[in-house]
Amino acid sequence: MKKVNLMMMGILLTMLMVSSYIASANAETEDYVPPEVSIVMMTDFSDNTFGNNMKMSKDGKYVVADTVDNVILYSVPESFDGESEIIWNLTSHVLSYYVDINEDGSKISFVDADVNKYYCYGKTGTDDLWAFDYGINSVNKALMCADGGVFFLAIYVSSELAYNLIGINGTNGNEMWRKSIFDYPNIANFNRNGSTLGLGFANGTVLCLDGYTGDQLWKKQGLSSSVATLEISDDGSTMVTSGLDVGPFGDNVTVWDTLSGNILWNSIIEAAYKGFSMTESGDKIIIGSYTADASDKRVRCYARNAKDLTWEIATTSQVRATKISLDGKIAVAGIYDGMVMIIDAEVGRSIMNHNTYSSEISLVQISDDGTVVSILTNDGMFIVYKIDVVPGTVLSNLSDLVKNLDLSHYILMGGSALVGLILGGLLFGLTKKKK
Repeated sequence: MKKVNLMMMGILLTMLMVSSYIASANAETEDYVPPEVSIVMMTDFSDNTFGNNMKMSKDGKYVVADTVDNVILYSVPESFDGESEIIWNLTSHVLSYYVDINEDGSKISFVDADVNKYYCYGKTGTDDLWAFDYGINSVNKALMCADGGVFFLAIYVSSELAYNLIGINGTNGNEMWRKSIFDYPNIANFNRNGSTLGLGFANGTVLCLDGYTGDQLWKKQGLSSSVATLEISDDGSTMVTSGLDVGPFGDNVTVWDTLSGNILWNSIIEAAYKGFSMTESGDKIIIGSYTADASDKRVRCYARNAKDLTWEIATTSQVRATKISLDGKIAVAGIYDGMVMIIDAEVGRSIMNHNTYSSEISLVQISDDGTVVSILTNDGMFIVYKIDVVPGTVLSNLSDLVKNLDLSHYILMGGSALVGLILGGLLFGLTKKKK
């Protein structure tokens, strides 16, 4: 009878330890199931890519690539089958660059330096929608707003020894406005509908224009050195800028109220070189650190109106680029060592870390709803990921929790069971010796 009781004690002890571990795991994960992430597209342009000349539409359905010899429009597949569907391939534009695509893939733009024209094509690719002749001048910047209504071109006009900013009507390609400025912009960005255009310059000046008229909204000396990065929220309310220098004596990350030009806050967050983005209204700002000595390796989330840190995640190396979905649920970070980190931005935890085995992630993009993420490596590998479920899903019962525990949980549970059995055996042995 005592043997049976001791065996039962061992079994009960084992069950108690396993149950305690499951409960602690449940508390630790807060009933959290990470979204499922899969690769649906992988294309290698290492032999002929121009680097960052590859863009994805905001709906996550199309990708346009600008290679040395042509411009290619792809559709993003639902699952990985080893090949991606090519919608069209323009081989007639041999010196194309500054490729861009609007939110639904209905407009694709690029500059052709061979004929000095800024082109806009549709999904068919048979004929251009329009072509803007910018003359025998060198192009400094070319981009369109997300909805495709306004295009922007910055050129150097040699005959005037001046730089011209040009606003172009996205429907017909007609010039809307032209403005002569003191220097070329390092960086330029629109808000979603093109009503606001932000420009950053080498002397630290930040210039904000009305995208429809070219009128100056405000001009400020925001940074002590060259403005390297500038982002505007989709609704046009918020702008974030940072400088080119890295290290403790680098430049501030500055958050602006775009309507007034007032600074909401700034901070020396060591060199968020190109590693920040924000939600639709700018209420959530993601900043990735990029220090020269890799001493600070983190992705951080801040609030718009105050320098409040919401969460931070350690990374394997400097953060090269980040993007966050409009609703603030999913973020992606491209790391200097070739790692891709997909983040649940609501709770600040990593969903997936994927090592691309590349030298650097140079570009990251995300669809509006956060279900499609694309990255471009420095050596020309383009990868598209799909996120299948909404983050923060609540587990329905204990069996689901056990089913979703990772291998480390199984190891710990098995270890707990083994300890329980050993203790039960020792108790049985001691009792037998007393007899």
